[in-house]
Amino acid sequence: MPLVAAAQHTGDTMTFTELQKKYAARQGYTSVRMTSEMLKLYGTIEIAGVNEIRIISADKFSDEFNNDMVKVVRQPQYKLLTVVEEKSTVAHFFFRQTPNGHISRFVMTVWGSETNTIMSISGNFSIAQLQSIATQIKPIKPRTQPVRPRVHPAKPVLQ
Repeated sequence: MPLVAAAQHTGDTMTFTELQKKYAARQGYTSVRMTSEMLKLYGTIEIAGVNEIRIISADKFSDEFNNDMVKVVRQPQYKLLTVVEEKSTVAHFFFRQTPNGHISRFVMTVWGSETNTIMSISGNFSIAQLQSIATQIKPIKPRTQPVRPRVHPAKPVLQ
């Protein structure tokens, strides 16, 4: 398991924000940040207490990204919830609790033979609310044609 092997090495921890800043603009990585307002606009997920969802994914497997993902969940406030293994993919689910027993952050790490991904859901929500997120997520149908970004050459791209 990648998490166990990497966790045996000594090293620093990293926040999810630091991880996202490091990889957001890098070639070969996709970084997404969805605020609660965006989720409401699209009608994708309507869960009270969810502030944002962040996802970072590597186009191909990267040892550096793998080690940095481990640094995020290695923080002592994260507790391992479950591990799911299927073929060549391993997913770990972690959470961080508030003093009132709610979840302030839910993190999923996925390692496969070709890619690795980390997702974070932050806010202040219960286990029941977290379970309802899974039932509300609608699958995205893949496009048959690649999408080309359209950027006006005179206008800078905002980050």
